[in-house]
Amino acid sequence: MVGPLKLLSAWVAAVVLCAAVPLGYGLVCGALQAQDTPGRPITLVVPVPAGGVTMRLAEILAPALSRVMKVPVVISTMTGENGGVGSRFVVSAPADGNTLLIAPSGLLLFDPTNRPERKFNPEHDLDPLIMAIRAPLVLAVDPALPVADLQSFITYLQAHPREVVFGATAPGSINDLALRQFWHDTGTSGTTAYTPSSARILGELLARKVQAAFLDVGVVAPTVAANQLRILAANGDVRALLPNVPSFTEQGLPEMNSYTWQAVAAPMGLRPEVRRALEQGLREALLDRGVISALQASGSEVVASSSRQLARVLHEERERARSLQAPAALQNQ
Repeated sequence: MVGPLKLLSAWVAAVVLCAAVPLGYGLVCGALQAQDTPGRPITLVVPVPAGGVTMRLAEILAPALSRVMKVPVVISTMTGENGGVGSRFVVSAPADGNTLLIAPSGLLLFDPTNRPERKFNPEHDLDPLIMAIRAPLVLAVDPALPVADLQSFITYLQAHPREVVFGATAPGSINDLALRQFWHDTGTSGTTAYTPSSARILGELLARKVQAAFLDVGVVAPTVAANQLRILAANGDVRALLPNVPSFTEQGLPEMNSYTWQAVAAPMGLRPEVRRALEQGLREALLDRGVISALQASGSEVVASSSRQLARVLHEERERARSLQAPAALQNQ
């Protein structure tokens, strides 16, 4: 991604000392908790199935956030409707700082006019607090396809657009936008099968129900050593995990530079002091050395951006989504 994500890459954050700010029913930030009774637990809602990056982030973040905020932090998985069920739960929760959404980028980017069944508007109903992590996307394909590299895949796709089904999590999601950008930049098209999570897309790719997908590098890396997938290119430098995979830029497609990312969001309407304490507490937890090491090991880069920077990224991605219309040949399954 251009612009804000470059700024995020250069983000240098120091651990921030929190003021003793009450959150809802007695939550406070850090070791400065002054209430006589324990604060209510913070619930991290994971709205997509387990096995992917979203759950991994929640599992790593929860204990660190508990240490920082001095309250229990629990994880609640609420799946269904491509994240709609869990998101609506958070949207309808009291805006007291006790219920937070671990939000894949697609849940904050989708256009509600195209997805009325979700029954919420991410721009109006959710308050994005922090971009937690990001990771490059890679183009993974079924090794049974008669292609050896990116150029031969493009040539094959131009000749056989209906024979390659791409997996994506949802219309308007980051991997869907990467797919549209790829079609736009290469003059190709194809078909799309939408599946609720990256982990499930990976399963369908391994089962050869789909033939290609843009996936988080950390999701696909374990399959490469076993020759279960072929990785043709990456939206960034992934050589630390996949030393033989070149970037799209190196192969003549410089606009292919999107990252998948995960944010933490709250119901709209937080009091300013609650919002500040949550943002600072989340940043401190994410910048914990153990958290950084664990997330890096899974292929993710800790960003820990400010909410203002995240707002700029959201604006840019929404504008990009509007400009990238699906090719005429696209048929969604």
